[in-house]
Amino acid sequence: MDWIEPKRLAPGMTIGIMAPASASDEDLHRIEEICKAKGYKVLV
Repeated sequence: MDWIEPKRLAPGMTIGIMAPASASDEDLHRIEEICKAKGYKVLV
């Protein structure tokens, strides 16, 4: 079977984050800051 790989994300693209109810606000904030530092827009 051949693998189908998605296109790479480019800076300026938007990343949507869905988290389980057990994720802490601190963890979500850290992930959001990392994504923003790499040039992505973030929707939580």
